[in-house]
Amino acid sequence: MKRSLGVLLIFIGIVIAFGTIIQPLLNSNRTSTVSEKGINIDTIDKLSIQTTVADLKVEQYSGNELKLEVIGDSSKYNIVTSERGNSNLEIEIKSNKRWFFFNTSKSSVTVLILIPENYNKAVHIENTVGNLMFQSSLNLSELNVKMTAGDVRGLSGTMGDLTFSGTAGDFHAEDLITTETNLKGTAGDFRLEKFTGNLNGSNTAGHITVEYAKENGDISLQTTAGDIRVRIPEPSFELDASTTLGDVSINLPINLEQSGKTYRGIVNDGDKKVKVSTTLGDIRLD
Repeated sequence: MKRSLGVLLIFIGIVIAFGTIIQPLLNSNRTSTVSEKGINIDTIDKLSIQTTVADLKVEQYSGNELKLEVIGDSSKYNIVTSERGNSNLEIEIKSNKRWFFFNTSKSSVTVLILIPENYNKAVHIENTVGNLMFQSSLNLSELNVKMTAGDVRGLSGTMGDLTFSGTAGDFHAEDLITTETNLKGTAGDFRLEKFTGNLNGSNTAGHITVEYAKENGDISLQTTAGDIRVRIPEPSFELDASTTLGDVSINLPINLEQSGKTYRGIVNDGDKKVKVSTTLGDIRLD
């Protein structure tokens, strides 16, 4: 038994030593720090970008091609493109795991996504671990963002439909105009400033804060554990607000009908519908 254990320990030592020796050799053959790829997307209606472990930075720029730059140790990443039909382009930025067992180093990797400003169709972005930062205003027909662990910040612009789903992380947008916005989160805060459009949001553990630029659209917001605050400079809606364990504060001209922890009423012409509810949290409308 002792002899077998000794042989096993020797084998493990050889493997570790081999990995220590070969790792610099592997890196010496793949030393590029920036990986750049230009792709013509004139005929593309839907652009899908997926990555696993990286921070993402997105902006629309004056060029004519889609460009992706892996900033950091790009030797660990490959950019794979594939077309689905004639109008869908899928791009996967995936980690190169061939020698991952021997690689104990940690590197910070950022993927810069440059989208031509004349592209105004659909963009889907999916990231498993890492933050997503928008560095310019976007003009798109559709934006779909799916995050597992990471924040979304800096989103602004004009788009038809916006869909966001996240497991752990905050979502922040400012100066955003949409037709329909759908937000769904598990753990993290939602914050929209100077917002315009219809809004549907649900969150399990986190606050929802919405500040409209002027008039409101239709609103439906729900949290399990978290506060909801909505500010509307030019309000007009029919209200349905309820909380199980929390307070409701409405600082608007409204004739309220209260039944337990449920509040209903009409603000001004009541053109839109506002429904907000939380189980454990406060509601405030200004």
